[in-house]
Amino acid sequence: MTHWFRQDFANQRRGVSRISTSLDMFAKLRRIDAAVTTAYETVAKIALVLESKQLAPSELATPFEVIQLVEGSVTTLPDGYGLNQVKAEHPTSSHRETAAYFIGAAARCFPMPLNKALGTSQDSNFASGSLDNIDYERAIDDDRQALTLGPVARTRSIFLDSQGLPDQDLFTGWDAIPMLNPQNQFAAIQQKLDMRLTSRTREAAKLGYDWETVNEELELEESLILDNQQTSNGVNDAQAL
Repeated sequence: MTHWFRQDFANQRRGVSRISTSLDMFAKLRRIDAAVTTAYETVAKIALVLESKQLAPSELATPFEVIQLVEGSVTTLPDGYGLNQVKAEHPTSSHRETAAYFIGAAARCFPMPLNKALGTSQDSNFASGSLDNIDYERAIDDDRQALTLGPVARTRSIFLDSQGLPDQDLFTGWDAIPMLNPQNQFAAIQQKLDMRLTSRTREAAKLGYDWETVNEELELEESLILDNQQTSNGVNDAQAL
């Protein structure tokens, strides 16, 4: 087991989870949801109420008396009273905004944009969604680099040592972050390659591939295609003769 954390000061042996500061927000959100649900259920259980504008108390209707209604029946009301339904005020539209606020504030520890934390981008357009993902994707890249140089490198050294092999660099691939606009992003990558600002190895690693392995597969495919073409041409020549 490897305990991986960000070391903020010398001789630090243990780390604190990033989400620790947001745990109280989830507790508050659970209490808010429970209160709203209780209020909604309480009102929903009351089918109808008797209302009157009479200022003096009347003996015709007993306060807080529960009356059992028969389905499809017609009932008479005391003089001056009306029959109305209780309006359910919960959950209100502000509850959704409140829940989104707590979830968004807790997700900023990573930092995760609101659309990722909520699992929906219905309130975002393409431009804002792409812009919000920049910090999140950079944070993922930083964590992956730190993992590669830290726990992954140590695990690799232990494995190679147990096999009696010398320590060496091995390819560490990560799942690629999906591209929102692949055509433009691939064009930008090609431009960086032409300007010699990046390498095929680096760009392939960002997609989770080992460039050397991909190159070997391409050479093998091209060799097979060439052999098939030569075989096909030889058969055609033999048929022509």
